[in-house]
Amino acid sequence: MAAPSSDSVQKAFGLFDDDSSDDEYGYHEAAVATTTSTEVHLQFTPDPATAPPTVMTPSQYTPSLWAHMAPDFMGPMEFRDNSVEFGGGRGYYAACDIPAGTLLLRERAYVQWPDVDDRDALLVATVDQILRCDDADEIASNMAPLHPVRLTDLPSPLLSAAHAQYTNPLQSVLSNHKRSHEFDKWLQVVLGMQCNA
Repeated sequence: MAAPSSDSVQKAFGLFDDDSSDDEYGYHEAAVATTTSTEVHLQFTPDPATAPPTVMTPSQYTPSLWAHMAPDFMGPMEFRDNSVEFGGGRGYYAACDIPAGTLLLRERAYVQWPDVDDRDALLVATVDQILRCDDADEIASNMAPLHPVRLTDLPSPLLSAAHAQYTNPLQSVLSNHKRSHEFDKWLQVVLGMQCNA
């Protein structure tokens, strides 16, 4: 049980509230009555004793494979560089009301798809475009968790078909970028795009 409020406590409350409208509407008396009554518990979460057990899935414990990447998502949020604004902030603004508990994601495109009609040529042309980027190795390492994680993850007939299909065009692109020694790494990128597109 809460102890009755003293006059000094009520006077202290009055220091922070000089709104005379409270007296008109009886708010002051209600505040006094609340402080002298029994304890009031506000409950924002269920009582652990009566709440159903929380079932955690393995995905809630597993960190993202791309935890070091900050993707860009264009949806109900917008980003504005506010480094010159007074008051700081992180630069993210809601473009509409977002209900509490809504999962917000950000993602960004690494590279634009080249304008190529043939799918096989598209994948090799995409590798060529990636290799033109300053962060080509970072892009490849971020694509590494895509299936196949290792070339040996593919059945041998599919791996043989991939070698037959991509060896010459991919080797040509890699030679242009002086990366001929990285064939398997970039073949995995090609197959990652093919298997996950």
